[in-house]
Amino acid sequence: MILSISSFVVNSFWVGTGALVTRFSSFLVLPFLARLLGPRELGLYNLIQATIQAADGLANVGADVSIHRNGAQYGVSKPEALGRLFGVGACLIISSGLIISTLLWITKRQIATQWLGDSRVELWLTWASIIVFTQIAGNPAWLYMLALKAFREFAIRQSVIAISSIILSCTLTLFFGLSGAIISLLVIALINLIIGWYLALLILRKHNIFLRINNFLHESLTIFKLGLPFYFSNAFNYFISLPLLGYVGQTSGFDQLGYLRVAQSLSQFITFLPTVIAPVIISELSINLVEDPIIYRRNKSFHLRTLWFIILLVTLLISISLEHLIPLLFGLKYSNAIPLSRLTIWIAAVTSLYGIFNQYLVCIGNTIIISSIQIFGAIINLVLAIVLIPNLGSMGFLIAQFLSVVIIAFLYLKPSLDDIKHDNNKILYLSLLTMAFMLCTFGIPFIFKDRWINTIIFSFIFIFASINSYQFLFLEDERSYIYLKFNQYFKLSQLP
Repeated sequence: MILSISSFVVNSFWVGTGALVTRFSSFLVLPFLARLLGPRELGLYNLIQATIQAADGLANVGADVSIHRNGAQYGVSKPEALGRLFGVGACLIISSGLIISTLLWITKRQIATQWLGDSRVELWLTWASIIVFTQIAGNPAWLYMLALKAFREFAIRQSVIAISSIILSCTLTLFFGLSGAIISLLVIALINLIIGWYLALLILRKHNIFLRINNFLHESLTIFKLGLPFYFSNAFNYFISLPLLGYVGQTSGFDQLGYLRVAQSLSQFITFLPTVIAPVIISELSINLVEDPIIYRRNKSFHLRTLWFIILLVTLLISISLEHLIPLLFGLKYSNAIPLSRLTIWIAAVTSLYGIFNQYLVCIGNTIIISSIQIFGAIINLVLAIVLIPNLGSMGFLIAQFLSVVIIAFLYLKPSLDDIKHDNNKILYLSLLTMAFMLCTFGIPFIFKDRWINTIIFSFIFIFASINSYQFLFLEDERSYIYLKFNQYFKLSQLP
């Protein structure tokens, strides 16, 4: 078990390093953009960025899941089979990207006026369609790196793109405003395309894998069998979330989208660790499942308890800081984002939790359940949002999201954790702790209006919960291993 966890930790370190640079670059850039653009233009930027992300997600057609999950089992696959999986998967993704970017270009006027509610967005959708194709064309490259566990190269790619993003976004926005901010997205996508494929081709050559598209139809059907159910659930979410953002802009003004963007900025520190470890855990557990089911269950349990515990602590820590951080980083004109942020960080926390459950189902290849639960949750989100947004604006948008993600997480519990029933008491403890922290986050600021009193109370809860939960959740050998690793990293950090 220790050896397997060690591999997991090392790989997580590389992925985490790249992602840490990416997250901090995004966090550094956003306050700069917020002050230069103001709430309204930041809202428009948020809308364009959300459109690009939605199109990017739609273009994967489930091939991303198949490439990552099936490619991770390369130890039991022939190089020819992997070359066909990678080659056909890339063709499907890039072809889909070309179709989506073309449709976005053709229908930009209808999307701007009917879906997003502002004709001025049409100009930016033209740029968005170009960015979409450029970004999608680079996606297969990073999927190859994840599948073949080239996490070091993946981290290098992420870091280079993140640093480029800081320089380009800040410089172009300073000189050209909103136009510069959007053009910087295109330049970054081009850098991603070039560096990603350069590194990926080197890695493929190292493993003696050559891209091929023979037996295209059969390989496509194999890819779709695993990936399409997962894809349809996400696609449905994209079709819902983007018009709902436009609906918020129509009913409450685009400045509300700016406040939403600020509120979402702090949530990236909650989603950070689960997101960066996701590629590693899918690769590691996919291999464990084939080689040793006992190690698979032990690693799965350790992964779940560790991440769930960290998510809760980070969420509470951010809750302590909200009333201090937002005015400091973004200015007093964004103070309206503080109540939104309280809800957003819990949406991010619960989404991260069910994202973990989601990964476990991907590892065993059960994407039908993922699709069913996600679509059900998206329908609940849509219905609630339509009812709440006209009266509550961006807060209604977030309340609908919050209720839907809680329902989704609850539905995921049994199918994703059924094979680690021996840890039911720890899972129940974490569930109760989650609800207790939620009540503290919303209840304490409501009862005590002074932010310093809130900070003191939150700090006490944080320290008390951290110490007691750590002792209960982890076995003695796990605590010893965690202590050993922290001690090693601390000693290395002290070296000149």
